[in-house]
Amino acid sequence: MGEVGKAIEYYERSLKISREIGDKRGEGDVLKNLVIAHNRLGEIKKVAEYSEQELEILREIGEKSKEGQTLERLGLTYSFFGEKEKAIENYEQALTISRELGNKRQEEIIIEKLRNLQETKKTDGYYKQKTEVSKSRKKKNGFSLFCVGRK
Repeated sequence: MGEVGKAIEYYERSLKISREIGDKRGEGDVLKNLVIAHNRLGEIKKVAEYSEQELEILREIGEKSKEGQTLERLGLTYSFFGEKEKAIENYEQALTISRELGNKRQEEIIIEKLRNLQETKKTDGYYKQKTEVSKSRKKKNGFSLFCVGRK
């Protein structure tokens, strides 16, 4: 219905209840919804704040895949703030998780984001990594949706 402010009120009530009863999984889900709502309002500082809280919960409950997604989102958020080092740190953690989970597509995406943030000297290694991941996906799937050399 487009009433994001009202949704945020309900999410915050739900967050309080989840914390009171110790429902970590529910708390993580509510935090993710708060991230989405604040993102729609363009409140990036709130997005970072709730993403950090969500990350802590996901690590507690062992949700590796969601942890990787949250780290990637934090990388993007810190990149938006111009906090390059924090962005790189989060992307590198997300990359590690993508590799642990064998998610080659996500690995390619994160490597490209890291390349975009780092100086040319440092990106040569990421370019080689991305090329190798792309080749392995190509062999496995017969094709790759990743475009090398785009402007």
